Amino acid sequence: MNASQRQQVRQFLLDTALQRMDNERGFNNVLCWLAVFNTLGGAAPLIHSLWSRWWALDTPGKAVCAIQYAAHLIYPIEANPLWSQEWIGWGHPLGHKDGWSSDNRAFLRQMLTPEMIVAGVQAAAEILRGEPEGAMAARIAQDAYEAMDILTIQIEDLLRDLSCDESGHALE
Repeated sequence: MNASQRQQVRQFLLDTALQRMDNERGFNNVLCWLAVFNTLGGAAPLIHSLWSRWWALDTPGKAVCAIQYAAHLIYPIEANPLWSQEWIGWGHPLGHKDGWSSDNRAFLRQMLTPEMIVAGVQAAAEILRGEPEGAMAARIAQDAYEAMDILTIQIEDLLRDLSCDESGHALE
């Protein structure tokens, strides 16, 4: 594959992931968009573009995805109001068994902070006000304010997990 073809494939992957996020509604479904996000984190240098366009929060679907993502950093799995008890044991949804590429990890390390999550959740909850997801989004946004210490720990754990392969060995 030449450079132009590679760029076209990456653009297709990016557009497809964003379209999936735009279509996300409700909080009762398996997080298919998150599996795609994590796969791209390990496979292609797309996270900067994907993250920037996602956290622009220009659609209710992206706001739902932001609330879902943040909830997994705000709460332990067993206390997460968006995580079904039947899913317990699936592993942490933000982690990825194969780890992420070094470029994508470096970008996430710069962007993902407790302050960014709190601000993003507040903005997402505002977008979802009056929508079916609005009450739950407001609850999670309120809980985010009180979870700064937990957010710090969860973000550190996530970044460490994304730096390891399935066996727990450090990448690169």
